[in-house]
Amino acid sequence: AGAGYPHRNAAPKSAPAFQSGVAQAELAQ
Repeated sequence: AGAGYPHRNAAPKSAPAFQSGVAQAELAQ
């Protein structure tokens, strides 16, 4: 999902902006 994270489970919970990017990336798939 970009930023070096293989999937959203690895995303830091203190980064809501990053999680939003992950959600949009998943919608694009």
